[in-house]
Amino acid sequence: MKINKRLSVFAILYNLVSLYVIYQIAVIDEPATTLGYIINVPIFWIVAGIILGVLISKKLIKVNTKTEIWLFIFSTPLPLIVLLFLMYLLNPSF
Repeated sequence: MKINKRLSVFAILYNLVSLYVIYQIAVIDEPATTLGYIINVPIFWIVAGIILGVLISKKLIKVNTKTEIWLFIFSTPLPLIVLLFLMYLLNPSF
């Protein structure tokens, strides 16, 4: 089974950037800076979604195997939203 390198790199970079921004929101105490990060997260998700859509439409990324389907899922904001929701359930003050 061969893993799609482009999709793997995209998923890793996507998750690293998302986790870094969420970490910055959690660590920074200044409301103005946090608001800037909160506004930029959806913009990043939209731009990344457009890039992923273009890569799929140009047939540079193919989603055929189970591994590629999991990489595709982790290239979307869904896992991060689920993670944040679970963290909130475990610690409501999060």
